[in-house]
Amino acid sequence: MLKPPVPGKISKHFLVACGALLLVIGVVYFVFRSHLTVAVEVSAARRELGDGNASEALRRLESLNARYSQQSQILYWLAVAQRRLDNLSSAEAHLAQAELLGWNQDDIALQRALLACRAGQFSQVEQLFRTSLVNGVPDEVAVDIYDAMSTGYVASFRWRDALECLDYWSEWQPKAVKPRLLRAAIFHRMQRGESAISDYRAILSTDPTHAEARLKLGDSLVDLHRPEDAIAEYRIGFEQHPEEFAFKIGIARCQRLLGELTEAKTAIDEVLKERLNSPVRAEALLIAGEIQLDAGGYEESIRYLDSAARLTPQEPRVHRSLAMALRLSGNSARGKVHQELSEKLAKDSRRLSEIVDMLRASPDRVDLRHEAGQIMAANAFHGEALGWWKSALTIDPKHRPSHLALAEEYRRLGIPQSAELHRQLALKSADDSATDDPATTSDPSDSKLSNSANEAQHAARP
Repeated sequence: MLKPPVPGKISKHFLVACGALLLVIGVVYFVFRSHLTVAVEVSAARRELGDGNASEALRRLESLNARYSQQSQILYWLAVAQRRLDNLSSAEAHLAQAELLGWNQDDIALQRALLACRAGQFSQVEQLFRTSLVNGVPDEVAVDIYDAMSTGYVASFRWRDALECLDYWSEWQPKAVKPRLLRAAIFHRMQRGESAISDYRAILSTDPTHAEARLKLGDSLVDLHRPEDAIAEYRIGFEQHPEEFAFKIGIARCQRLLGELTEAKTAIDEVLKERLNSPVRAEALLIAGEIQLDAGGYEESIRYLDSAARLTPQEPRVHRSLAMALRLSGNSARGKVHQELSEKLAKDSRRLSEIVDMLRASPDRVDLRHEAGQIMAANAFHGEALGWWKSALTIDPKHRPSHLALAEEYRRLGIPQSAELHRQLALKSADDSATDDPATTSDPSDSKLSNSANEAQHAARP
């Protein structure tokens, strides 16, 4: 009778060797797969950056960093994406991590120069970048340089330089969106509405679904008193992006301007039923209040405008409309408070416009930058105030009034180290003139504004 074969004995050494081999294969596979995943995802993020989709690139890279943390190339490209989105502090933090992990020093140096340029610190890098563009650099680097230089020029109110840079960028990449958006924003500030409209239309001719260009085109047409044309743009935008309530608000605004109050009320009531962030809700409430004001519903108008004033107490248009509604409803005392506040805010806005115009001709006027910061701080725009004072110090690092203003602002924010630093720098400053002290040069109306704002908010409460 046949018997089944007796299996041979497998040695313990053989089993150990097989186990070790499988382990090595598994480790190699895992490492190779992770490297491949990182390479593919970083490459996709770089394409998104090249296409101007920095937000998408950032989301991709943050997700990748959560899975494969402490990899220098991920951190480096995170820094690039953050810089493109003007998150300069985050960009520098990621860049420092990438440097510690051994990323190429030339790349690190380039990004630091771009960050400095983006922040308006041109003295050491401007000529280097101009020379680089003339001599020729890779397209990816050229986009970074144009982007940083133009944004830095805008931040420093060197608008002529910014327009020159953006003209070159648009000529080189006629389908690029960002240079046209930046240029249109400058044209808007210069009250060259038709030029801004041309850039928005150029973007939409390439990408008809671009939400920001469509919305700003509508806004520009409203500013030029062309509500019939604006409402057509808002309607196209709302059809393409029904989740963007700004288009529906724009439609209601135009309907009001065209005298279609019933339709405008229906549209704005639909918007106010939605969950909105504070700026969008404030704009919707303002439009709703103005519609009721036009229709003679003064008490309802006051209710809407009071709510808008609580969300945006520094918006002159809100207080102007609220003052009118209060007067027409017979409450002249409260109306006077809001009218005075509206006039003060409008005066500050006009002065800021004058400062910006003067900086176009004389961008190194630190006194104007300091004054702009004072105006912004008095109106509770504290982030913008910090930006103005810091921009003054990039031009004159010893500007004592700006150091003192920053010291006080950081003290108010509860950042004692920064407050003490600027206080010490102010003490070291050569300029110790009493006339340079913000306590002696500030407009006495600043405190009046703050008191008026508080009074208006108390008066606005039912």
